[in-house]
Order: sequence, then structure tokens, then C-alpha cells
Amino acid sequence: MVIAHSLDEILYQRNSVVTVGTFDGIHLGHQKILSELLACKNAAKRRSVVISFHPHPREIVGRGPVGLLTTLDERLNLFETYAVDITLIIDFTFEFSRQTSLEFYERYVVKGTGVMEVIV
Repeated sequence: MVIAHSLDEILYQRNSVVTVGTFDGIHLGHQKILSELLACKNAAKRRSVVISFHPHPREIVGRGPVGLLTTLDERLNLFETYAVDITLIIDFTFEFSRQTSLEFYERYVVKGTGVMEVIV
């Protein structure tokens, strides 16, 4: 698994299947998303990409530290067990939080990875 910290580290590839989330604890819902990501990757021979954030967004725009179920390293290990090809960890800053969801989606998901399908 490739671990990237910026879009410069990812090649644009139109056949990517992407999911986005904090994945602060890989509970049953997250496991279902990752299983679906893997199934779509394998069924259509696509590249799987997880886009996640560090630190947790609520630590930046909320009221401080958030109790997480898994550390970043544990999350990355779990993504690897799901055979994720690329994990993009975005440094979640206050400036980053100021963009709209459309700006984020266009820059990171559509133009950044080259998405074919999004799993939510």
C-alpha cells in the first residue's frame, strides 16, 4: 500500500474507486465500506484509494482532542489488510477546513485521483 500525504504523490488514474472518511475507528460500518471498496476494485480491476484526515477534523474545528478508537498507524495497518492500493492522509488544518465540499471533491477526488466510482 502506498501512503501519500499530498496529491503530488499520487498519479491521476481514471479507473480509481475511492472512499473518503476519518475512519477514526474501523467499526462495522467502516468495515462494510472497505469491503465494498475491495469488491469494486477486484470486480473491475480498479485502483482503490482511501482519502482520510489527520488530525481528526473535530480537533481543528471543534473543541479540542477527540477520543479515537484507533491511532493513525493502526488505521493504516487496517487499510492494508483490506488491500487498499493508496491511502492519502490529508493534513487537516483550519485553512483546509475553509474549502467547500464541492471544492474538496473536485480537487482531491475528481482531479486528484481520477475517480471512476465513489463508495460512501
